[in-house]
Amino acid sequence: MVKAKYEEEKQKAKLQLQNVTAVSVTSDMWTSIKMDAYLALSCHYIDENTCLKSTVLGVVHFPEKHTAVNLATNMIACGKALRLRHAICVAHTLNLIVKKSLDLTAVLSAIRTKARRLGYFWSSTTAKEKLALIQEQMGKPKLKLIQEVETRWNSTFQMLQRLGEQWEPVGAALGGLVSDIPALTSEEYTNVTGCLSILSPFHKATVELSEEKRVSGSKVIPLLKMIEKMLQEETMRSSNPLARELGEHLIKLLREKLHTLQSSSIMSLPTLLDPRFKIGNKLWSHLDATVMASRTKHNVTADATVEVQRYLLEPNIGRTDDPLLYWERQKCIYPNLYKLAIVHPSLTCSCERLFSKAGEVISKKRNRLNPSTVEQILFLNKNP
Repeated sequence: MVKAKYEEEKQKAKLQLQNVTAVSVTSDMWTSIKMDAYLALSCHYIDENTCLKSTVLGVVHFPEKHTAVNLATNMIACGKALRLRHAICVAHTLNLIVKKSLDLTAVLSAIRTKARRLGYFWSSTTAKEKLALIQEQMGKPKLKLIQEVETRWNSTFQMLQRLGEQWEPVGAALGGLVSDIPALTSEEYTNVTGCLSILSPFHKATVELSEEKRVSGSKVIPLLKMIEKMLQEETMRSSNPLARELGEHLIKLLREKLHTLQSSSIMSLPTLLDPRFKIGNKLWSHLDATVMASRTKHNVTADATVEVQRYLLEPNIGRTDDPLLYWERQKCIYPNLYKLAIVHPSLTCSCERLFSKAGEVISKKRNRLNPSTVEQILFLNKNP
């Protein structure tokens, strides 16, 4: 039954993709509880109604070693064979930048180690009830502490943020329990507060880039500019030496890893064609050149120039507005720009969400599924 439904939905997906102008392909890897590696491939496109759509193309067993070298080799070879343009995953790169910066800040690493030990409040019923009682007595909201997840730096931010909010109740609860787990000192609390203000722009940017229902590729350049500007301001403003040290690490790694991305046409064109932004004078040459190249032989070049100029003179739409709705309304007014706009769909985190579901499919009580069955179940789940 699953196989028959899978074949039916697979044919539907093929038919949907036949009339698509362009797609953006994303991939990710995951290792199951059974230590089987899987590679997922998704494509994202804008349909005839100017709506963003995503389709899982496949989830296959990856028999080779799950290493960065093997992944890069396979992806580069595939890109060359299909003549695809490649862009790094910005959300993943931001994750690596923050993780490395946190590790380079030794004092903060020691605080994180201490914070992880507070998982005691998850594993002990007595400790959990004690914390809830003290939170009530202090008039604090009854909130659980958050545990850090190694692969998600945002969980580190959330762990430290919650610990900062509940510093007093946690310290009081530990004082009334028989435990060798130390509470945060006032100096450590001050350090955590200072570092959270430095990390806040990265947290906000990661949340923005993780949207699945809205285009996110066009946000990359504005977000990177925002992060760098806010990071410099917060670092210069901070009176906390540890926060300044963390800020300097972040600024250095941000410039090393992502500064060339802002001049890349694969990212600049979506930004220029997003009516929420339209920023960066040096980037307009990419738009002008691409519009001219997209004209058919019987069109007049002057028309394309006028179209670009009219678009630039329009006021930006609101930051929370949907740019695809704008292009659906304006496609007759700017027909050439519209064609470019739908060629640059989203860069999404859907593959990661797919594997979040995979963790539910392959569990301790259900770990003997054949890889082909896993592919079919996940395909049906993400392609309703």
